[in-house]
Amino acid sequence: EELTLLRFHGMSKSAWKRYSRSGSPLYDIARLGYKYNMMDIQAALGIHQLPKLKKFNALRVQYAQTYHHSFFEFPELILPKKPSYDHLHAWHLYVVVLDSKKMKIGRDEFVRQMQQRNIGTGIHFTAVHDHSYYKNIFSGQRKDLPNANFVSRNIFSLPLYPGMTREDTEDVIAAVQDVVKTYSRRRWG
Repeated sequence: EELTLLRFHGMSKSAWKRYSRSGSPLYDIARLGYKYNMMDIQAALGIHQLPKLKKFNALRVQYAQTYHHSFFEFPELILPKKPSYDHLHAWHLYVVVLDSKKMKIGRDEFVRQMQQRNIGTGIHFTAVHDHSYYKNIFSGQRKDLPNANFVSRNIFSLPLYPGMTREDTEDVIAAVQDVVKTYSRRRWG
């Protein structure tokens, strides 16, 4: 009920309840809310995507496993860990943490190098306390969050979506391996 209120301006009644034959157009704004309701076009697209969800998830799992297998022996990359409990992972993102102590470059240069190899990456996500809005709220606490700071400075995500092809994943893997081998502090034999 709380989320229902929050999603559409704090309004006490949905459009269906206000405009149906048995409804009443009267409503109340019970609290401050947001405009988080889904548009009809989004719902129409989503309904037709739902039957494809299992296939999409299976492809994401396959690509994530391919990445994991391809990067497993690269200590310069801290790979996502699988939880110890039974789960179904959707692999919405494949997030890697660059172990910057083992590299001659930092995350931002790594991302630039990937871009030069025609591979897009994402930054998912910057630590909340590093955003300008929250810096005032969390001022002085940055030093108390060493793990968040490390991850925030070194995290990036690789392309992972159901429309990828095997060749796409091979291109990503080749680019990551090339950047790591080019800028790693260890010697490659």
